[in-house]
Amino acid sequence: MKNTKTISNNFLVKSLFVVFLLLNQTIYFVSPVLSKNATVLRIGVPIFPPQKGNPYSSISLPLSLPNQAVYDPLFLNGSNGEVLPWLATRWQQKNPNHWIFNIRKGVKFSNGENLDSDSVVAAFRYLLTPEGQRDSISSVNMAEILKNINSLDSHTVEIITNKPDPILPLHLVFMNIPAPHHWKDLGRDRFMMSPVGSGPFIVEEWQENFIRMAANPLSWRPPKIDFLEIIRIPDQTSRLQALLSGAIDIALSLAPQNTLELDSLGAQLVNRSLQSLEFIAFVTQMESPLRDKRVKKALNHAVNKEQMIDVFLNNATKPASQFSHDGAFGFSPELKPYKYDPDKARSLLSSAGYQNGFKLPVLIASSSGGDNSSWYQQIAMDLEHVGVKMVLQTTPLTRMIQFVQSGKWPVPAFGWNFSGNDSLRGYRFRSCEWTNPYHCDPFLMPLIKAAKKADSFYDRQFLTQKVLAYERDNPPGILLWRGVAFDGIGNNVKDFRTINGFVSFHKIELKD
Repeated sequence: MKNTKTISNNFLVKSLFVVFLLLNQTIYFVSPVLSKNATVLRIGVPIFPPQKGNPYSSISLPLSLPNQAVYDPLFLNGSNGEVLPWLATRWQQKNPNHWIFNIRKGVKFSNGENLDSDSVVAAFRYLLTPEGQRDSISSVNMAEILKNINSLDSHTVEIITNKPDPILPLHLVFMNIPAPHHWKDLGRDRFMMSPVGSGPFIVEEWQENFIRMAANPLSWRPPKIDFLEIIRIPDQTSRLQALLSGAIDIALSLAPQNTLELDSLGAQLVNRSLQSLEFIAFVTQMESPLRDKRVKKALNHAVNKEQMIDVFLNNATKPASQFSHDGAFGFSPELKPYKYDPDKARSLLSSAGYQNGFKLPVLIASSSGGDNSSWYQQIAMDLEHVGVKMVLQTTPLTRMIQFVQSGKWPVPAFGWNFSGNDSLRGYRFRSCEWTNPYHCDPFLMPLIKAAKKADSFYDRQFLTQKVLAYERDNPPGILLWRGVAFDGIGNNVKDFRTINGFVSFHKIELKD
């Protein structure tokens, strides 16, 4: 496949139909007539955002990919969890409840509207409405935090909070800014079908399995390619074949085992660290051996995470040392992973009265996929070596979420993850704070409350690390590793980069 799609004057057609035969499913998408030497980047993804171009509803890849091409957020999250300037170029906490944000000058939306402080205020005020609260899937409830927001001048925003939040910019990383007049003219539902932002691309067409975008000539970070096409290809093998055949240039969310196939054609498999932590959660509100601290530690020593990462994940991540990840605020570099030590695991089980082991049913989401199933099968084998018989059961993810909400678990353990850029976010469900918690440690609650009440950045960080240290010593689950995804990049693509899940579309080039 050539990287630059050139259509000569003698070979103009109204449209080019590209057909993927995917197992028993056929996906059609249509490419428009292109001008001479037009460059087109095609990306295959497993899923599209259900609310289409809603700027607030999809915040992580691959769901957020279309939004990242259309909108700009206030901030970016750096690779180490730090906050990076984007639309907001400077910020200052005047006092615990008072913030000032300076908005980037010279930015326009793709329809010509100026992006200024009024645009930012309009976005926040929408998120304070009941409809806005339902739309947003951020880690914080804006209505609980924000007391008032105002424009001080054309590019300065003032935020007054109801309570101190020393890491407010981090909590606003999700915050995309849509064109306010276009939003007002169309209303939420019609805007989602015709989104307008300040990002590098403009949506031209949005079909069920295909999105076509054109370069935004008004963008403050203009792209180096003319068109972007995003194609929904749900099956992982079919995405791989589309990349290998040259039908697409990038395939998101492939398998780590695809390295050799891609290498043979000069393509590459790129690791993408996720803002998540994989673990097996213990339902300690249920009577079981998992309520004993010695058993909890034993199971963490019994699983050979380093070997699993090598075999299943191309050594692209590391064993977890705490119930957070190194890209989240509050992560403690001082904490170390549990060492693989089956003898110590047997000793701890024996001291707890389980020298003959026990049966451990574990529930996993059926949507986890084959790779995850392989992990769990290997975990079961490791646990069997210390006398614990792990029995895997599957259920739809929707059913799993129902169990989280109701607290009526049929098993004492389940596969789960923490996702987010603030380590304290996980305690919404993993503590006594939740209405029907699966785990409730009353000794942990004072630490969590103290961390959440901290009114300075460093106090919040220090107290969050104390929470994580306590929980590392009293593990409410088997720690596994930071989540990682694998993307296939064609040999015609240059400078495809992600920063904590944010794609730098304006830097991508197609080679001649």
